[in-house]
Amino acid sequence: MKALTVFLPLLVFLVGIDACEEQSDDDGDDWTVAQGDCDDADPTVYPGAIECPNNGKDDDCDGHDAVITQIEAAGEHALALDDLGKVWRTNLDLLTT
Repeated sequence: MKALTVFLPLLVFLVGIDACEEQSDDDGDDWTVAQGDCDDADPTVYPGAIECPNNGKDDDCDGHDAVITQIEAAGEHALALDDLGKVWRTNLDLLTT
């Protein structure tokens, strides 16, 4: 019984730390892990952020990085289609560099 008395406060303390970490905003983007921030060390990553295709990170916390699968050039602009069917309009030089 004495062991339970010693370890119970420690367990409560450790569980409390996890709950506080989920409520803190470590990167200053006004989103916490509990609110859906999937990378609380990067202030450019949060739910609803603009997704930058092919950058290797999930900018908008929707579960994946958008990957461009098709590009159609139209003068200095391009229409690009990502792997989920979303159409992106951008300058052609941004997609080819």
